[in-house]
Amino acid sequence: QMAETVTKRLKKMARIAPTETQVAMIYDNFTPQIFMQLEGFGYCKRGEAKSYIADGNCDLDGKSPLSPNGGHIGEGYIHGMNLISEGVRQARGTAANQVKNVEHVFLGSGVAGAIIGAC
Repeated sequence: QMAETVTKRLKKMARIAPTETQVAMIYDNFTPQIFMQLEGFGYCKRGEAKSYIADGNCDLDGKSPLSPNGGHIGEGYIHGMNLISEGVRQARGTAANQVKNVEHVFLGSGVAGAIIGAC
């Protein structure tokens, strides 16, 4: 899966993994993509995404808050731009649904990823 390759590259180049960030902004053009990407980016093992989400890990106060703006489903499908904007707001501390103590935000799709940091 491409997400696994992206994760390896981020660990090597940025020296931080998606799971080490405080917010995950994952491209969600279709709901099943979230399950596959949570597993591929290392948040949980293969086949465990459903339980990982159900256990509250992706909630605003969870282990890895996922798209506090509602992602594409909640905010509109603008080909990832709204995910980037929300990631920047989270890093700045100005988001409407602000996650506490954000130092890094993971921006990811199945084929690409970036980690941005608070200034």
